[in-house]
Amino acid sequence: MRLESNATIITQKPIEEVFEGIVNPAKMTKYFISESSARMESGKEVIWKFPEFADNFPVTEINFEANRSISFVRDPEIVVDVTLEKLADK
Repeated sequence: MRLESNATIITQKPIEEVFEGIVNPAKMTKYFISESSARMESGKEVIWKFPEFADNFPVTEINFEANRSISFVRDPEIVVDVTLEKLADK
């Protein structure tokens, strides 16, 4: 069985800033995680820590197209796919 959840977030930021905010641990730790072992890169693995959990969480199977999409596996049951899209009027 596969569970899928979809969400849309609209921001007034340029795609390049949003992309960098996801892959750059110095930026991501301001929004979502408390620590990261490294910058996200295709084919690499990083370790994330969350402020509410004592455990480390490996982030694997990282794949991205700069400023367009990011996908990764946070555990075998959590696959994250992010698609960045510029809106015509923004």
